[in-house]
Amino acid sequence: MMPEASILDQGWYEIRRQLEYKMAWTGGLFVAVPPHHTSQTCPACLYKSADNRKTQASFLCTHCGYAENADVVGAINVLHRGLDLLEASNQ
Repeated sequence: MMPEASILDQGWYEIRRQLEYKMAWTGGLFVAVPPHHTSQTCPACLYKSADNRKTQASFLCTHCGYAENADVVGAINVLHRGLDLLEASNQ
């Protein structure tokens, strides 16, 4: 019996390479977004602090009080950064 494959078994470079290839092949767009502090930055007021993320699952901005699931906050910030990168590349 073969063990289950994990995303970490493949290596981040290979995952990114495959995503870029598949997007180019299907006519899609691949935008690499730097992930730094995406789950520590408040999407409402942009305040960045490690204290905003006291637990793995919860986000609470210590500046404005915005509260949400930490994964949702990370996804919102990745989306905004990706859109910013696209806008900057079109100027």
